[in-house]
Amino acid sequence: MVDWSPLERKLTGVRLLNVSREALRRIFYLSYGYRMTGDQRYSERAIKEMLNVCTFSDWHPDHFLDVAEMTMAVAIGYDWLYDNISEKDRRNIATAVKEKAFAPSKINKYNYFYRRAYNWNQVCNAGLLYGAIAFKDELPEEADEIISKCIESNPKALDCYLPDGGYPEGYGYWSYGTTSEILLIDALLTSFGTDFGIMPSKGFLDTAKFMTFMTAPSGRCFNFSDTEDQSHGNIASWWFAAHTGDTSLLGEEMKYLSSGNFKVGEIRLLPALPVFASRINDIDTVKMSANFWISHGVTPVFIYRSGWDSDDDSYLAIKGGSPSTTHAHMDAGSFVYEYNGERWASDLGMQSYNSLEGKGINLWDTKQDGQRWDILRMNNLYHNTLTVNNSKHIVDSHAPIIHTFTSNVRKGAVIDLTNTLDVFKCAYRSVCLDSNDYLFVSDSITVGEDYADLIWIMVTEATPQIINDSIVLSKNGKEMIMTFDSSIRIQPKIWTNEPIHDYDAPNNGSMRVGFEAILPPNKTSVLRVRLTPVKY
Repeated sequence: MVDWSPLERKLTGVRLLNVSREALRRIFYLSYGYRMTGDQRYSERAIKEMLNVCTFSDWHPDHFLDVAEMTMAVAIGYDWLYDNISEKDRRNIATAVKEKAFAPSKINKYNYFYRRAYNWNQVCNAGLLYGAIAFKDELPEEADEIISKCIESNPKALDCYLPDGGYPEGYGYWSYGTTSEILLIDALLTSFGTDFGIMPSKGFLDTAKFMTFMTAPSGRCFNFSDTEDQSHGNIASWWFAAHTGDTSLLGEEMKYLSSGNFKVGEIRLLPALPVFASRINDIDTVKMSANFWISHGVTPVFIYRSGWDSDDDSYLAIKGGSPSTTHAHMDAGSFVYEYNGERWASDLGMQSYNSLEGKGINLWDTKQDGQRWDILRMNNLYHNTLTVNNSKHIVDSHAPIIHTFTSNVRKGAVIDLTNTLDVFKCAYRSVCLDSNDYLFVSDSITVGEDYADLIWIMVTEATPQIINDSIVLSKNGKEMIMTFDSSIRIQPKIWTNEPIHDYDAPNNGSMRVGFEAILPPNKTSVLRVRLTPVKY
C-alpha cells in the first residue's frame, strides 16, 4: 500500500462506498502495521491517505454509509497515529470530520438511519461514534451530541436479534451489521467502561451461533435474501467468543484460518480480528455439539446439520418471513438441502446492485407492484417455494414457523404460507428429513371457491431429466430421484433459469425442477415430494 496511488472521489453507481471502504482498509492496515512494527513508512502513508480523503468535496451524505465508513477510517488513523500527526494536520482532519460527517448527520434528509432497525443504524452509528470518540477533545459539543444520539437510537437495531439471535437480513448483512455493532459496543466499553445499556441480555449474544449454523458442510451458506452463497470467516465471532467464553463459536473460524484461501467478511476491518483474539486466553476450540438451530424472529429459520466434521454431513435450512423485510426476496417457504457432499436444493442468491441500478432499475421499490419483484432472482418463481395463479407473493405478509421436528426420525419445520399466498383458505408447508436424511416436502392446501393453478419449484445445480413420472438429478457422478405423491394429478416440469430481462444476471449451471397442478375448489389437496438417492 505504501506505493499505491491516492484514492479519488469517484462514485460507483450511486455510491462512494467502494472508496470509503478502501480508505478504511488502507488506513486501518497501515495504522496497524505501524503500531505492530514501528515502521514509519506505514504511519506516513496512512496519514497521507487521511489528509487526501479530507480534501474531498464531501463524503457523499446522500448515501450515508459512505460517510460512516470514511469517518471510521479517519477516526482510527487519527487515534492510532495521533503522536505522528502534526498540529496543522490534526486541525485539518478535525475540520473535515466536523464538516463532512458531523454536520450532515444533523440534516433530516441524511440521518434517517437513526430511525432504521437494521444494518444502516449499526454501520452509521458505529462510524459516527468512532469519529466522536476520536475527536472528542477537538469537537466536544458535536462529539457529545453524536454519542448521545448513538446511545438513544442504536438499541432499535438490536431488537432485530430477538428473541433468539436470528438476523432478518441474512448471512451477508449479518456480517456487515453485526461486525459494525460489536465495534460500536467495544468502542463504548473500552472508552467509557460501559455500553450504556445498549447490549441486550436476550437475543444478541446468541447470534454468533446462528451464524455458525448458517454455514453448511460444503463451505457454502444458507444464502437467503441479498446474499452470495460462499461462507467466510467472521471477525465478530472472535469478539463473541472472547465476550462469552464460548470457544465452540470458533470451530468454523479455525477452519477458515487454516485453509489455503483465507477469506473473511468485512476484510477492511481485518486488524480487529487479532485484537479480539488476543483477549482469549486459550483458543482450544470445542466442537459445536448441537445439531439444530431454530429462530422465531422477524425471519424465522430452522437449520439442521448432521455433524461438524465432514463435507458429506447433511444440511437442511428452511425459512419463513416476509418480502417486506429489508433486503428480502419473495422466498417464504424456501429451503436449501445438502446430502452426500452435494447441494441439491439451492438459492440463486443476490445480484450485484450496481448491475441493476446502472440499467435504471429501481431496486428499492418494494411495493407490491414494485420493480424489485420483476428481477428474476428476487421473485418467488425462482425460489424453492410455491406460486399460485402465476402471482407474486404478498409483500405485506408474514410466514411463521408453526412447528419443528428435532428427532432422529424427523428433522424439519412446518411453515404457514396462508398469508403469503393470500388466495387460499390455508396453506401449510412441511420440509423435513427422515431418519436417513432424505428430503420430503409436503404441502397441504385448502382452496376456496375457485380453481387455483399451482407451481412447485426447486432450484438445483444438478442436471435434471424427467423419467416416467419422476425427475432424476445428476451431479458429480451422484444421482437423486424426485418422486411425487399427490391427491390430485400433477405434471412434472423442468424450467431453465435463463435471464428474462436484459438486466437479469445469468444463472449458468442451474435449473428449476418441480411440477404444475390445478387445485380443485372447496377441497384440501396434499402434495408430497421426496428426494432420495438413486439405487441400482
